[in-house]
Formats: sequence, structure tokens, C-alpha cells
Amino acid sequence: WNSLGYEVAETFAPKFDVVAPVWLQILRKGDKQYKLGGMHDIDEMWMKEIKRNSDYRTKITPRVLFDKFKDEDFSKLLAFQEERKIVSRIILNACDTYRFDGIVLEIWATLALRMDDPFLYNLVIDIATPLLEQKFHVYLAVPPVRDHLNNLFTPQNFEYLYNYVSGFTIMTYDYSNAQRPGPNAPIKWVRDSIEYICPKTLRNYKEMRKKLLLGLNFYGNDFTPEGGGPIVGHEYLRLLKFVNGRLQLDENDAENFFEVKTPTGRHIVFYPTLYSIQKRIELAEELGTGLSIWEIGQGLNYFYDLL
Repeated sequence: WNSLGYEVAETFAPKFDVVAPVWLQILRKGDKQYKLGGMHDIDEMWMKEIKRNSDYRTKITPRVLFDKFKDEDFSKLLAFQEERKIVSRIILNACDTYRFDGIVLEIWATLALRMDDPFLYNLVIDIATPLLEQKFHVYLAVPPVRDHLNNLFTPQNFEYLYNYVSGFTIMTYDYSNAQRPGPNAPIKWVRDSIEYICPKTLRNYKEMRKKLLLGLNFYGNDFTPEGGGPIVGHEYLRLLKFVNGRLQLDENDAENFFEVKTPTGRHIVFYPTLYSIQKRIELAEELGTGLSIWEIGQGLNYFYDLL
């Protein structure tokens, strides 16, 4: 997704079990007609470097999302198994051709509010099963718990799909926004998301949590009176120059932040630090999950020392 991310992946390849470049999109061209977009972004030389640098241990599983789909397109895809099988076959062919190790499927958050669970189950299972049968990996990106709103991914969803995917990457970031400035991922909310999706009341919950990947943001947010938005490492360092003294610590959320005034106005900046990252690594170890970073290349280079 970002050029620095490619360099980070090469340099620190042995630290990553899986790398997921955001290359691919499913495009619908008509009834029973689909195309895989993003093929021009595939960098086979980079893939070879990742494999070589990790002694062939790091898996490469590009993200796949559904692009430019209208409601009618989704309706056809969800209604007809043959359409879903065509999509799966296109993805499977790409995995074979480019020697991917699998995919990260990003679709649940898009459709969960609009479609009943059985339709979503069929979509995930019909796409994933042929891939799993050929020993490819399928990771499903799913939303975290939502305060005061219906949760889009439930323990029942997790149990139902558990045997049909290789893992679940939980998007525990973007808690705050310009309308509600604050921490990127309060640590209690991150914990709640894991414990909600896979509670201790589930039989074999410890084993089942091994398929969960706790989302860890390497980007931050710069909130301004006009709104603001996400920032990455070099933007953070530029703002950090205006700080006199130490960063502030929000102990409840286990995040650092600072407030500054620059020639462009006032800023409240939340950005990961070694402290906040370590706390979330410790949480993942306590809960028995893995980690899913969004995204490498957006953080500071010394972040990777903790992995």
C-alpha cells in the first residue's frame, strides 16, 4: 500500500508470518462475468525477496476486496452459488499463477449491516473452501465491537466460520475520528473485542483464539479544529518538532499523545509509541492471539524491534 512498507517487509521479513499486500480487487462485468483487478501491481521480484529473506517461511497473501460493486451486483453474488464459484476460481487461478500462499478477504464489514448472516456465510465459505482444499490460506478481515451499536461480527459468526478460514484479522483501530477525537485503539476496547468474539465460555476458547489476529495500528491521527485525519511516520515526526517536554500518557487507554500549536494551527496528535505497542503485544500474549499490523511502513522503524 505504501512504498516504505515494501522496504520494511523485505528488511524484517523473518519477523512476519504473513505479509498481505493490498493489490487485488474483484470487479463484476456482468452476469457470471468477473475480473481480478490490480494485477499490474503484483511485484514478483519483491515476492522472491520476501521468500529469500525469510528462508521461505513468510507467506504472501494479498488482500482481496470487492470494488465498484452496486447493490444489484452484491445481490447476484449472494443469491447464486455459481457466481461465487466463479469468483473463487478466479482467485484460485491467481494464487496458482503468481504463487501466492492465499488471500485476505475483506468483505464482512461492507455487507454485515445489509445482509443476513446465512448469505454472508455462503459467500465466505464458497470462496474459501476451494482455496483451502488446495492448501492455500484464507484470512477474513472482521470489524471489532462497536460502542452503543449492534456488533457486525458476533461470537456466533466466529464459531460458524471457524473451520472455514485460516484466521480472522480483527480491525481494532479507528476507534476515534474527526467527529470524536481521541485514542486510536483504547486498550480496554481492544481487549473487549477479543473477549467478545471468542469468550472464555466457548469450549476450547484457548485453541480457538489462535486463529484471531489482534489489529495493531502503526499509523496515528492528527486532530485539528478543521477535522484532521490519519498520519504516518514522517508526518508525525514533523509535528513532534513543535513539542516542548514529554509526551502525555493516557493511562486508561495506554496511548501517548501531545497537543501543539504550529503555524498551521492547533493539533492533538495520537500516534503509536514503543510503550503503546508493547502494551498491545502483551495483551495479545495474555489473550493467546496473534497480531495484525495496519500497516507496515506507516510506523517508525524502531517499532519492529518489539516484534
